[in-house]
Amino acid sequence: MLTVALAALRTRWTALIGTFAALALGVGLIATMGLGLASTFDAPGREPQRFAASRVVVMGTDTLTVPVRRGAATAQVTQRLAHPQPVDNKLLGDLRALGPVTLAGEATGSGGPDAVGVDAPVADVRRVVGDRAQVLTGDDRRRADPATERDAEALLTVTG
Repeated sequence: MLTVALAALRTRWTALIGTFAALALGVGLIATMGLGLASTFDAPGREPQRFAASRVVVMGTDTLTVPVRRGAATAQVTQRLAHPQPVDNKLLGDLRALGPVTLAGEATGSGGPDAVGVDAPVADVRRVVGDRAQVLTGDDRRRADPATERDAEALLTVTG
């Protein structure tokens, strides 16, 4: 029986090599794709850049919620805005009463800053802001950086 197997191997050696090459290339391709996907799951977090020195960042709201009639009922629909709303001048005045305010950049076409850094206690800032804007602390301050959206798109490109 062993002689029959060796005779078949001698006559069909090209098929054996072709099968082995295809299997090796397939395993290599799957391993490379797995490593690429695994590298995106535990990407290092970036530190805030735009307001790195501020403890609290106040950013204009970046979503719009409207009531939409669906049949007999009404539902709230929320969509993300292309650019956050600016922080209004009255809110800026209230924040300046709490402590130093850092302005970094203007919102496009709106005439006001899209985000400001505030060096004041978080609780006081939340009390003053209320629901007029977003209060970002800790690692969430990175959301005010323009590169954050670009990083999210790059991650989707890699995994997609």
